Amino acid sequence: QARRLATPVAELARQAEELGRGEIGAQPAPSGIGEIDAVSAALSASGERLAGILARERAFSADVAHQLRTPLTGLRLQLERAERERDAAIIPGSLAEVARLEATVEHLLALARDAQAPAATLDAGDLLDSLIGRWRERFRSVGRDLVVERANPNIVALGANVSISQVLDVLVDNGLRHGAGAVTVVARQAAGGLVIEVRDEGVGVSPDVDPFARRGDGGGIGLGLARSITEAEGGRLLMAMGQPACFHVVLPAD
Repeated sequence: QARRLATPVAELARQAEELGRGEIGAQPAPSGIGEIDAVSAALSASGERLAGILARERAFSADVAHQLRTPLTGLRLQLERAERERDAAIIPGSLAEVARLEATVEHLLALARDAQAPAATLDAGDLLDSLIGRWRERFRSVGRDLVVERANPNIVALGANVSISQVLDVLVDNGLRHGAGAVTVVARQAAGGLVIEVRDEGVGVSPDVDPFARRGDGGGIGLGLARSITEAEGGRLLMAMGQPACFHVVLPAD
Protein backbone atom coordinates (compact mmCIF):
# COMPACT_ATOMS: atom_id res chain seq x y z
CA GLN A 1 0.00 0.00 0.00
CA ALA A 2 2.84 2.40 0.90
CA ARG A 3 4.57 1.74 -2.44
CA ARG A 4 1.25 2.27 -4.25
CA LEU A 5 0.90 5.71 -2.63
CA ALA A 6 4.51 6.82 -3.04
CA THR A 7 4.45 7.73 -6.74
CA PRO A 8 1.17 9.71 -6.83
CA VAL A 9 2.08 11.53 -3.60
CA ALA A 10 5.48 12.48 -5.07
CA GLU A 11 3.73 13.66 -8.24
CA LEU A 12 1.31 15.71 -6.13
CA ALA A 13 4.23 17.30 -4.26
CA ARG A 14 5.91 18.17 -7.57
CA GLN A 15 2.68 19.74 -8.86
CA ALA A 16 2.32 21.84 -5.70
CA GLU A 17 5.96 22.92 -5.87
CA GLU A 18 5.60 24.03 -9.51
CA LEU A 19 2.46 25.98 -8.65
CA GLY A 20 4.33 27.68 -5.81
CA ARG A 21 6.95 28.84 -8.31
CA GLY A 22 4.24 30.19 -10.61
CA GLU A 23 4.73 27.42 -13.17
CA ILE A 24 1.40 26.23 -14.55
CA GLY A 25 1.83 22.70 -15.88
CA ALA A 26 -0.54 20.07 -17.18
CA GLN A 27 -2.59 18.06 -14.68
CA PRO A 28 -0.99 14.66 -14.00
CA ALA A 29 -2.76 11.53 -15.16
CA PRO A 30 -5.27 10.14 -12.62
CA SER A 31 -3.68 7.88 -10.05
CA GLY A 32 -6.84 5.94 -9.31
CA ILE A 33 -6.74 7.10 -5.69
CA GLY A 34 -9.76 9.33 -5.17
CA GLU A 35 -8.38 11.62 -2.47
CA ILE A 36 -5.09 12.27 -4.28
CA ASP A 37 -6.82 12.85 -7.62
CA ALA A 38 -9.20 15.35 -5.96
CA VAL A 39 -6.29 17.34 -4.52
CA SER A 40 -4.49 17.22 -7.88
CA ALA A 41 -7.60 18.53 -9.66
CA ALA A 42 -7.92 21.35 -7.11
CA LEU A 43 -4.28 22.32 -7.64
CA SER A 44 -4.79 22.34 -11.41
CA ALA A 45 -7.89 24.53 -11.07
CA SER A 46 -5.94 26.93 -8.85
CA GLY A 47 -3.18 26.99 -11.44
CA GLU A 48 -5.62 27.87 -14.22
CA ARG A 49 -7.09 30.70 -12.14
CA LEU A 50 -3.59 31.97 -11.36
CA ALA A 51 -2.65 31.83 -15.05
CA GLY A 52 -5.75 33.87 -15.90
CA ILE A 53 -4.90 36.49 -13.27
CA LEU A 54 -1.31 36.76 -14.51
CA ALA A 55 -2.48 37.08 -18.12
CA ARG A 56 -4.88 39.89 -17.20
CA GLU A 57 -2.16 41.69 -15.25
CA ARG A 58 0.26 41.43 -18.17
CA ALA A 59 -2.41 42.68 -20.57
CA PHE A 60 -3.25 45.57 -18.25
CA SER A 61 0.44 46.54 -17.96
CA ALA A 62 0.77 46.47 -21.74
CA ASP A 63 -2.40 48.55 -22.14
CA VAL A 64 -1.21 51.17 -19.66
CA ALA A 65 2.22 51.42 -21.31
CA HIS A 66 0.63 51.78 -24.74
CA GLN A 67 -1.95 54.38 -23.73
CA LEU A 68 0.49 56.52 -21.75
CA ARG A 69 3.02 56.65 -24.58
CA THR A 70 1.01 59.13 -26.68
CA PRO A 71 0.26 61.75 -23.98
CA LEU A 72 3.82 61.47 -22.66
CA THR A 73 5.18 62.14 -26.15
CA GLY A 74 2.88 65.14 -26.50
CA LEU A 75 3.95 66.46 -23.11
CA ARG A 76 7.63 66.06 -23.98
CA LEU A 77 7.19 67.95 -27.27
CA GLN A 78 5.38 70.79 -25.52
CA LEU A 79 8.03 71.09 -22.80
CA GLU A 80 10.85 70.99 -25.35
CA ARG A 81 9.15 73.76 -27.29
CA ALA A 82 8.66 75.81 -24.10
CA GLU A 83 12.36 75.44 -23.29
CA ARG A 84 13.42 76.27 -26.84
CA GLU A 85 11.19 79.32 -27.22
CA ARG A 86 11.18 80.42 -23.57
CA ASP A 87 7.40 80.71 -23.93
CA ALA A 88 5.46 80.52 -20.67
CA ALA A 89 2.19 80.46 -22.62
CA ILE A 90 2.87 76.79 -23.42
CA ILE A 91 2.72 75.81 -19.74
CA PRO A 92 -1.13 75.63 -19.52
CA GLY A 93 -1.15 73.17 -22.42
CA SER A 94 1.46 71.06 -20.65
CA LEU A 95 -0.61 71.05 -17.47
CA ALA A 96 -3.61 69.96 -19.56
CA GLU A 97 -1.55 67.01 -20.82
CA VAL A 98 -0.72 66.07 -17.21
CA ALA A 99 -4.44 66.14 -16.37
CA ARG A 100 -5.09 63.96 -19.40
CA LEU A 101 -2.49 61.46 -18.20
CA GLU A 102 -4.27 61.26 -14.85
CA ALA A 103 -7.64 60.76 -16.55
CA THR A 104 -6.18 58.04 -18.78
CA VAL A 105 -4.82 56.12 -15.80
CA GLU A 106 -8.14 56.39 -13.94
CA HIS A 107 -10.04 55.23 -17.00
CA LEU A 108 -7.78 52.22 -17.55
CA LEU A 109 -8.10 51.24 -13.89
CA ALA A 110 -11.89 51.43 -14.16
CA LEU A 111 -11.78 49.33 -17.33
CA ALA A 112 -9.60 46.72 -15.61
CA ARG A 113 -12.10 46.53 -12.72
CA ASP A 114 -15.01 46.24 -15.19
CA ALA A 115 -16.51 49.28 -13.48
CA GLN A 116 -19.63 50.59 -15.18
CA ALA A 117 -19.07 54.18 -16.25
CA PRO A 118 -21.99 56.61 -15.91
CA ALA A 119 -23.67 57.58 -19.17
CA ALA A 120 -22.07 60.67 -20.71
CA THR A 121 -22.61 62.85 -23.76
CA LEU A 122 -19.81 64.03 -25.99
CA ASP A 123 -19.72 66.86 -28.49
CA ALA A 124 -18.00 65.95 -31.76
CA GLY A 125 -16.72 69.49 -32.28
CA ASP A 126 -15.02 69.62 -28.88
CA LEU A 127 -13.67 66.11 -29.38
CA LEU A 128 -12.02 67.01 -32.70
CA ASP A 129 -10.69 70.37 -31.46
CA SER A 130 -9.00 68.53 -28.60
CA LEU A 131 -7.60 65.97 -31.04
CA ILE A 132 -6.03 68.70 -33.19
CA GLY A 133 -4.45 70.30 -30.13
CA ARG A 134 -2.89 67.02 -29.02
CA TRP A 135 -1.54 65.92 -32.39
CA ARG A 136 -0.70 69.07 -34.36
CA GLU A 137 2.87 69.34 -33.05
CA ARG A 138 3.68 65.67 -33.62
CA PHE A 139 2.51 65.75 -37.24
CA ARG A 140 4.37 68.98 -37.86
CA SER A 141 7.57 67.50 -36.42
CA VAL A 142 7.58 64.64 -38.97
CA GLY A 143 6.30 66.62 -41.96
CA ARG A 144 2.93 64.86 -42.18
CA ASP A 145 -0.57 66.33 -42.44
CA LEU A 146 -3.48 65.80 -40.05
CA VAL A 147 -6.75 66.64 -41.81
CA VAL A 148 -9.87 67.02 -39.65
CA GLU A 149 -13.27 67.43 -41.27
CA ARG A 150 -16.64 68.08 -39.66
CA ALA A 151 -19.62 67.27 -41.82
CA ASN A 152 -21.77 68.74 -39.05
CA PRO A 153 -20.09 70.72 -36.25
CA ASN A 154 -22.95 70.21 -33.79
CA ILE A 155 -23.15 66.42 -33.60
CA VAL A 156 -23.57 64.91 -30.13
CA ALA A 157 -23.53 61.25 -29.16
CA LEU A 158 -23.40 58.98 -26.14
CA GLY A 159 -19.88 58.35 -24.87
CA ALA A 160 -17.31 59.70 -22.44
CA ASN A 161 -14.91 62.23 -23.93
CA VAL A 162 -11.90 60.70 -22.15
CA SER A 163 -12.76 57.25 -23.55
CA ILE A 164 -13.36 58.22 -27.17
CA SER A 165 -10.34 60.54 -27.10
CA GLN A 166 -8.21 57.51 -26.24
CA VAL A 167 -9.76 55.55 -29.09
CA LEU A 168 -9.04 58.34 -31.59
CA ASP A 169 -5.50 58.68 -30.27
CA VAL A 170 -4.89 54.99 -30.94
CA LEU A 171 -6.24 55.27 -34.50
CA VAL A 172 -4.34 58.47 -35.30
CA ASP A 173 -1.15 57.05 -33.78
CA ASN A 174 -1.62 53.89 -35.85
CA GLY A 175 -1.90 55.97 -39.03
CA LEU A 176 1.13 58.04 -38.10
CA ARG A 177 3.33 55.07 -37.21
CA HIS A 178 2.26 52.48 -39.75
CA GLY A 179 0.57 54.49 -42.51
CA ALA A 180 1.71 57.15 -44.95
CA GLY A 181 0.60 60.51 -46.29
CA ALA A 182 -2.12 62.48 -44.56
CA VAL A 183 -4.16 61.06 -41.71
CA THR A 184 -7.77 62.19 -42.16
CA VAL A 185 -10.40 62.26 -39.43
CA VAL A 186 -14.02 62.86 -40.46
CA ALA A 187 -17.00 63.12 -38.10
CA ARG A 188 -20.46 62.78 -39.57
CA GLN A 189 -23.96 62.08 -38.42
CA ALA A 190 -25.35 58.70 -39.35
CA ALA A 191 -28.62 56.92 -38.74
CA GLY A 192 -28.76 56.32 -35.03
CA GLY A 193 -25.65 58.21 -34.00
CA LEU A 194 -22.17 59.45 -34.83
CA VAL A 195 -19.52 57.93 -37.10
CA ILE A 196 -15.90 59.07 -36.84
CA GLU A 197 -13.74 57.87 -39.71
CA VAL A 198 -9.94 57.70 -39.43
CA ARG A 199 -7.93 56.83 -42.54
CA ASP A 200 -4.47 57.27 -43.99
CA GLU A 201 -2.81 56.84 -47.39
CA GLY A 202 -0.48 53.92 -46.65
CA VAL A 203 -0.47 50.32 -47.88
CA GLY A 204 -2.94 49.31 -45.19
CA VAL A 205 -3.57 45.98 -43.52
CA SER A 206 -2.99 42.60 -45.15
CA PRO A 207 -6.26 40.69 -45.73
CA ASP A 208 -5.00 37.74 -43.66
CA VAL A 209 -4.26 39.88 -40.57
CA ASP A 210 -6.75 40.67 -37.82
CA PRO A 211 -5.71 44.21 -36.79
CA PHE A 212 -7.53 43.90 -33.45
CA ALA A 213 -5.79 40.69 -32.32
CA ARG A 214 -2.94 40.90 -29.83
CA ARG A 215 0.22 39.40 -31.28
CA GLY A 216 3.18 37.75 -29.61
CA ASP A 217 5.49 40.57 -30.73
CA GLY A 218 3.40 43.09 -28.77
CA GLY A 219 1.53 44.33 -31.83
CA GLY A 220 -2.20 44.79 -31.90
CA ILE A 221 -2.41 46.07 -28.32
CA GLY A 222 -3.64 49.53 -29.23
CA LEU A 223 -6.37 48.58 -31.68
CA GLY A 224 -7.62 45.72 -29.51
CA LEU A 225 -7.80 48.00 -26.49
CA ALA A 226 -9.47 50.74 -28.55
CA ARG A 227 -12.20 48.31 -29.57
CA SER A 228 -12.73 47.26 -25.94
CA ILE A 229 -13.00 50.91 -24.86
CA THR A 230 -15.47 51.69 -27.66
CA GLU A 231 -17.64 48.70 -26.77
CA ALA A 232 -17.58 49.71 -23.10
CA GLU A 233 -19.13 53.01 -24.23
CA GLY A 234 -21.88 51.19 -26.13
CA GLY A 235 -20.28 51.76 -29.54
CA ARG A 236 -18.40 49.77 -32.17
CA LEU A 237 -14.96 50.03 -33.76
CA LEU A 238 -14.80 48.59 -37.27
CA MET A 239 -12.20 48.33 -40.00
CA ALA A 240 -14.19 49.74 -42.91
CA MET A 241 -11.38 49.18 -45.42
CA GLY A 242 -8.04 47.42 -45.17
CA GLN A 243 -6.03 48.95 -48.01
CA PRO A 244 -5.51 51.77 -47.30
CA ALA A 245 -6.49 51.43 -43.67
CA CYS A 246 -9.80 53.05 -42.76
CA PHE A 247 -11.49 52.65 -39.37
CA HIS A 248 -14.95 53.70 -38.20
CA VAL A 249 -15.86 54.56 -34.62
CA VAL A 250 -19.64 54.22 -34.38
CA LEU A 251 -21.38 55.75 -31.35
CA PRO A 252 -25.08 55.75 -30.45
CA ALA A 253 -27.10 58.96 -30.59
CA ASP A 254 -27.72 60.96 -27.45
